[in-house]
Amino acid sequence: MPNDKTQPRFTHDCTACRFLGQIGQFDMYACPQNGRPTIIARIGNDGPDYSSYPLHLLKKIDSVDSLSPDTIAMLLACVRVGDVGEILYPPKEQPMYDNIRAGKYQTKLTIIPKPKMPNELRLTASMMTGPQLKAIPQIKADYDKALQESDESLKAYNVDQNRLNGVFEADCAKECGIEDHPKRGKLFGIAWDLGHSSGLSEVWLYYQRLSELLQ
Repeated sequence: MPNDKTQPRFTHDCTACRFLGQIGQFDMYACPQNGRPTIIARIGNDGPDYSSYPLHLLKKIDSVDSLSPDTIAMLLACVRVGDVGEILYPPKEQPMYDNIRAGKYQTKLTIIPKPKMPNELRLTASMMTGPQLKAIPQIKADYDKALQESDESLKAYNVDQNRLNGVFEADCAKECGIEDHPKRGKLFGIAWDLGHSSGLSEVWLYYQRLSELLQ
């Protein structure tokens, strides 16, 4: 009889976990873990027969050189599961993930790198020839202009990104139905501090869980 991969092979006793399906040798689960979502890969019926990795750690793994073959297989299975935020929460939250993936909250402006100071501006007058001295005013003017353009691009980038962060916060509040709550700004600040190092999807994940306290 063929294996039904939509059903778990092994016993798993955590009622908070959501079964994701079989991937390779593993039964894959997602667990909310009180706001610290975790991917679980079970490989047997005994209680300890599983591996688990918090989502924020999975996102930061950049080398597998020191990992065992079994762990690598489990991580590959986790990667194939996809975005745990979309798995743990119902379809009504999907628009926020769609917006994040589409770059709605990321500025399209670019930052012009700061120019390097020309070598000529590092020299004293006694070290330069007549033609070099004559060229200094134009070299300095060009350098100052490039510096100004870089500073202005950075300022414009920050202004636009801050505006889009505000759009993101407003969308979060609207999706959770707390637009008029006086503490929504405080909630967003906490969610941002907890999740922004891992991306906006993580901020949204924390926001959803924390917003339940204000509803």
